Amino acid sequence: TGIWGAESYGKAFFAFEYNSNDSYFGLASYTTGTSRIDFTTSSDASTWSATSTVADHLPTAGEKVRRLYLDFGTSDSYIALFYSNYDQAGGTGSYELATSTNGSSWSTTTVAVINNGDQDNFAGGAISGSGASRVFHTAFYETDLSDIVYSSSTDGGSTWTSTTVAAE
Repeated sequence: TGIWGAESYGKAFFAFEYNSNDSYFGLASYTTGTSRIDFTTSSDASTWSATSTVADHLPTAGEKVRRLYLDFGTSDSYIALFYSNYDQAGGTGSYELATSTNGSSWSTTTVAVINNGDQDNFAGGAISGSGASRVFHTAFYETDLSDIVYSSSTDGGSTWTSTTVAAE
């Protein structure tokens, strides 16, 4: 597990993780006031590669609360970046997943829509397995239902199976 910071009411946030398979550090960050999440790498945590844009569709107006979680495949060069895209003023958003095999080009998919009135309570995300056996895992709390939900995908994030882990 790496180091992460959550944006809360206008403060910047990031995710920092070591890729033990390919021996480099990864850093994903959202820059406050932009609509963008960027990714960069370093083999020595001193010099960093040029950034690549992971996502460039996040709202910039209003109060936002976002979370970001970075994970690497353990036996291949796969990168998963789980993030929430929530506009607190509008009460709408989504939990999303961006994936890459090289850190320079990214594909994104929606894990779940944040229901109107829900708060952003994204608990995290991780990868297990590799290749055809790769599984994405994530969990979040739905405030309107008072449920903790676990979701997983075995098809690269195209479809998600959700299970209520705990309900009030």
